[in-house]
Amino acid sequence: MSDQFDFGALADALVRDLEGVASGQDHLMIEKWLHLDPNNKKLYLELKAKKDATAIFQSIAGFQTEAALSRVHQKTALIRRNKVRRIIAYSTAVAAATVLIMGLTGVIRLSRKSTTQQKMIASTAEIGPAVRRAQLILPGGAILPLVPSRDSAFNRGGANVKVSGDAMSYLGQTDLEKVIQKVFTPNGTTFKMALSDGTQVWLNAGSWVKFPAKFSKSQRLVEVSGEVYFEVASEPGRPFVVTAGGTQVQVLGTAFNLRAYAPQSLVTTTLLRGAVQVGPLAGKQFIRLSAGEQAVSSGEQVPQKLTLDAGELRQVSGWRSQRFIFKGTKVREVLEEIARWYDVEVVYEQGFNGEERYHGEISREVSLNKLCSMLETTGAAHLQIQGRKLLAGPVSTQR
Repeated sequence: MSDQFDFGALADALVRDLEGVASGQDHLMIEKWLHLDPNNKKLYLELKAKKDATAIFQSIAGFQTEAALSRVHQKTALIRRNKVRRIIAYSTAVAAATVLIMGLTGVIRLSRKSTTQQKMIASTAEIGPAVRRAQLILPGGAILPLVPSRDSAFNRGGANVKVSGDAMSYLGQTDLEKVIQKVFTPNGTTFKMALSDGTQVWLNAGSWVKFPAKFSKSQRLVEVSGEVYFEVASEPGRPFVVTAGGTQVQVLGTAFNLRAYAPQSLVTTTLLRGAVQVGPLAGKQFIRLSAGEQAVSSGEQVPQKLTLDAGELRQVSGWRSQRFIFKGTKVREVLEEIARWYDVEVVYEQGFNGEERYHGEISREVSLNKLCSMLETTGAAHLQIQGRKLLAGPVSTQR
């Protein structure tokens, strides 16, 4: 098992995790490593407890401490520059290196691989689906990791923040209405959270929601980007208002899905139950939606209203039930959705026609490798994974 694990990438992921800037793929790799052997969990807890990180990282062969630290936003107090050392010197340490984490046994041994072997592992390793993770961005710019089912307390920039389950609170601080925070799900992650009024929020990959730590007495104002689903707590005397791009959605108590991925200018609001009003941010012309209806808006234009059937409504909410559901969707849009979920970059090769339409339903819980195999059997595109890139070419392309 250890021969199939990229420990250099694992060490980099651990550093980013300690910094609070790990991606969804980083968390997935760490979780796989933790499940290989109980001893791995012990090492991880020692890192979290701020023990000698340098000594622990020395057990991971191929890890270049300086290189990894240069890729994160700032160094932590855990790993200081005066401790940073090159773990393996290419000129002399190939024969001398004697440590490596062994997945199943927990025994530390040397497992030096050639560059060719390492490339092979990188190209054949499966890329897993999005994981439940998020980042809480505080007003001062500090970034805190949000992990489901893990209670945490932080002190950043003078703010004492407590995270319990899917809710966040500030301790010993007044004027919370002025504390504007953002929860961000990078590509490869998804998250569910609760606002201070009890409203439930689900974020799809590559999305964010901005909101005050405490809503004002007159209204509840939220800003979003990407794709977000709301189940709004009913408070008739305090309207709930969501803005995205040039569109605003006014509700009292309802459940709706809002999709507004940049750089697209369209904002799509789909109502599952209740009632909402949708209109331009600076205008006064609103349309009212009932359950099963959808509004498509752009900029200051009056939204267009559509009525959806049961299948179309299921397609809109499919991401919350871990399904990719496409009904006549352009192949290019299909691949963009896949790229966000698996945190990869799509590279379109010459001759690729992304305007063709695709109909199909696939689980979001399968690996990217398996998903690509499924898509290829339908003739949608010829797909090839190279590292974190997904190459999309015409089906007739021969390699």
